[in-house]
Amino acid sequence: MTETGNRFWEKCRNAKDPQTPPAIIDQLSQDENQWVRANAAANPSAPEYVLRRLAKDPESNVTEEVARNPSTPVDILQKMADSGYWLEQQKVAENPSTPTQLLDQLAQVPATHVQEAVASNSNTSAETLALLSKVRSPWVKATVAANPSTPTEIVQKLAKSACFQVKTAAKESLAKRGL
Repeated sequence: MTETGNRFWEKCRNAKDPQTPPAIIDQLSQDENQWVRANAAANPSAPEYVLRRLAKDPESNVTEEVARNPSTPVDILQKMADSGYWLEQQKVAENPSTPTQLLDQLAQVPATHVQEAVASNSNTSAETLALLSKVRSPWVKATVAANPSTPTEIVQKLAKSACFQVKTAAKESLAKRGL
């Protein structure tokens, strides 16, 4: 591997390492290479001001990592949820720090991947999981069934589904609950 290639991988490794000092993360977040910036955006130790700057990056792979980062401030997650860009919305929905109210909002996005991500998040409210259990997509329904936060009565209803995938996910979820 060339010295340039080794340097690239070293930058990426340092950018995503939670032990990297904030000043170095800041420096790497301004690198000309989008993949180095994306690794900095994914770092849970990235300072808030770095995440705010990277949320405006022109490269979608960088902003998607900001959306997925559990340290991203809620106001930035809200802007990303409102962006209309479904992949960014999906990453916000996958974020374990996304608040319930924002997940409720994202559940209304008519994109299966976004709804599936909402259905998988442990912060999703029982009310929203109930709504998602009634959408057409078997992928979303199966994900609702697999979420440990889904109320048992909803999982029991999904276990009666005619769709093999939904029924299987629901039965597996009920078995994990000892039912």
